[in-house]
Amino acid sequence: MSVPLLMDRTHEHSIRDDIESVVHKLPNFVIRYRPIYPAYARSQTVQGLCLVFDFAVTGAEGSSRGGQVKESFLMGAGFFKDLSKSVKPVVLSQLMASLRRLFRPIYAPHPTDDWPDASPEDLEKLAPAIEAWSKEKEMAEERVQSHTEVLALFEEALLPEKQSQWLACDSALDLYEGIGITP
Repeated sequence: MSVPLLMDRTHEHSIRDDIESVVHKLPNFVIRYRPIYPAYARSQTVQGLCLVFDFAVTGAEGSSRGGQVKESFLMGAGFFKDLSKSVKPVVLSQLMASLRRLFRPIYAPHPTDDWPDASPEDLEKLAPAIEAWSKEKEMAEERVQSHTEVLALFEEALLPEKQSQWLACDSALDLYEGIGITP
C-alpha cells in the first residue's frame, strides 16, 4: 500500500497510490525471494523487510497506521539504501532504484523542516530552496498520476540488449521460510 493510504484513513485512493504500491511490491518480493548478496546478510535483510513493509503502530483508539518507514525507503534512506549491494542482477537493482526516484521529490522534507524556529530573514534566504522543492514535488506528483513513467522504466530494463543481464534461473527462495515469519 502507498504511504498516504497507510497514514491517513481519509485519503482518497488514486492511481498514484496504485503506482506507489507497485514500487513497494517489486522490492519487497525481489528482496524477499532472491538470493541475498552477501549471504551472511540474511538476518539483517529479513529485519529490513519486516521494518519497511510490515511495520505499523497501533493507536490508542485501536487503529493501525503504517507507512513511516516506507517513506524513508522511497527516499533511499535506512534499510536498502543501496539496492545494488543486495540485489542482483544489476539491471534489476537499477530498475528498483529508478522506480524509487520517481517518488523521492514527493517525500523529500520541506526545506524549513530543519529550521522549526526560522526567522523571517531565514525564510527569505530559504525562499529559492522552497520554490525549487515545491516545483520538484509538483512535477513528481504529476508524473505519478499515470502509469507512463513506470512503464517506460520497465520497458527500458527489458530492452533486447539488456536480456543477457537477466538471470535465466536465480534459485529463488523465501527468506521468511523456516524463521516463523508470516507476512
